[in-house]
Amino acid sequence: MSNRITVTTPASTPVVSTADMKLWLRVDNSDEDDLIDGLVTAATDYAETYTRRAFITQTIDMFLDCFPANNAPIYLPRSPVSDLVYVKYYDTNRDFTQLIENDVFKMDTSQSIPPRLTVKEGEVWPDTYSEADAVEIRFDAGYGDAATDVPAIAITAVKQLVANWFENRENVIVGMGASEIPFSARSMLDKVRIIEAPVEP
Repeated sequence: MSNRITVTTPASTPVVSTADMKLWLRVDNSDEDDLIDGLVTAATDYAETYTRRAFITQTIDMFLDCFPANNAPIYLPRSPVSDLVYVKYYDTNRDFTQLIENDVFKMDTSQSIPPRLTVKEGEVWPDTYSEADAVEIRFDAGYGDAATDVPAIAITAVKQLVANWFENRENVIVGMGASEIPFSARSMLDKVRIIEAPVEP
């Protein structure tokens, strides 16, 4: 079962401010502020993708081609989840229908890492129209609305990524990540990383 995600509403503030990043880099002019901001964005995206975490609150859409077979759970690709906005799907008549939480399924964020949606006893995932992205799940994820809500170890890892790319620019394309990252940064990200959930057919 293929799936993809897109950030519908990005975080309202960066994990690391320009001023804090320049202090870390010991840069005392504004000539490269745009580059630094771009590297912070790229490093944050890399870190969130690697850890399967959302750092600062953002709204994410997850798309599936169909619901899982055999009533298997749906694992959400970012954590921590603060709110499930909706689960909608194209039914067999191609009408866009919303599933109601607690009537058909339930959200499990306390016992399951990563968080998951499970069908209630006696219910089943509905059949969908046969097309790509037939199921859309929207949810809010993140540690909070400010950088102070994010674990310090994750912020430090982002700073180390930016510093490495800032000093070794031949290895980086802003927005695309880098071919190599410092071992210390990866080790710190491993502390908050969520192991990928199984993908059901």
